[in-house]
Amino acid sequence: MRKHDNLFQRPRRSNILASYNNLDSHLRPCFLYMGIFPERSKFSVSKLIRMWIAEGFIVGGNVSLSLEETAHDYLKSLIDRNLVIVDDRKPDGSAKTCSMNYLMYEFCKTEAGNERENFLEEVKKSTTDGVFHPSVDQVEKYRRVCIHDDFSRFISKFVSLRGHRSLHVRLRSLISHSEETCPLKKKDVSVIGAAFKLLRVLDAKPMGFTKFPGDLYRLVLLRYVTLSLKAPVLTKDVSKLRSIQTLVVHTTSPSLKIEADILKMTELRHLKTNVSATLPKTDKKCNDGEQLQTLCYGFASSTSNSKRNQETG
Repeated sequence: MRKHDNLFQRPRRSNILASYNNLDSHLRPCFLYMGIFPERSKFSVSKLIRMWIAEGFIVGGNVSLSLEETAHDYLKSLIDRNLVIVDDRKPDGSAKTCSMNYLMYEFCKTEAGNERENFLEEVKKSTTDGVFHPSVDQVEKYRRVCIHDDFSRFISKFVSLRGHRSLHVRLRSLISHSEETCPLKKKDVSVIGAAFKLLRVLDAKPMGFTKFPGDLYRLVLLRYVTLSLKAPVLTKDVSKLRSIQTLVVHTTSPSLKIEADILKMTELRHLKTNVSATLPKTDKKCNDGEQLQTLCYGFASSTSNSKRNQETG
């Protein structure tokens, strides 16, 4: 039966490879980047697009289209080539959530991780010996890393390793969709701020901070951030993130007071929190904030495993 399955899958894999090889060069990284999401999960189109923009994959070639509109065109091209599946649509018919079937996902991860591309690597923990594969000390080889299991142990091992020797990390994206919380000590945060100087995307909701970590301000290229706070305040210092485009804050507090003058953050396009928020008073005549497109309070989770649950439950 297994041999029969392989024979059946072989032509399908060759069709996927043909579709991928026929992609325009600007669409290939967009396709490979979808490997950051857990297998068989739905993912938010808006989240994906903001990550694409943060990574610099979207080139605004037409002055009449925003980066987001151009990104939607890129996604439509991938959908039309059957490289990604639309699961849910918005009232206007545009894609709201997407997913990839098993063969497409496996091809994406394999292609993204091969030596030629060196595009993306998923760090997995062995179920037998608990060892990470690839090992934590190999992280410096990769440009993008995702880890969806035991994120706290991964970070603690990285911090410990960093304390013993210098790592020349060239990560552009560090991503975790783990459900756990990983409270970080101040010294650990400083190590991360010093090590990930090229980071553009930090999608790490499991990272738990008492307050917004000042060491992140050292990441001058950072454009997309998702993290968790205990503090009920987003301080003025957040405006030091001069390149930030998307800021997503999860807090255990019942509300969030935003002291940072977000309208003066010239690159900020999207700000989201999971609770109600208050903003600082601004001059009504002020024209700042023209880039800001999304101000969302009390949102739901942007990734869902509902598809997996329906298939296995």
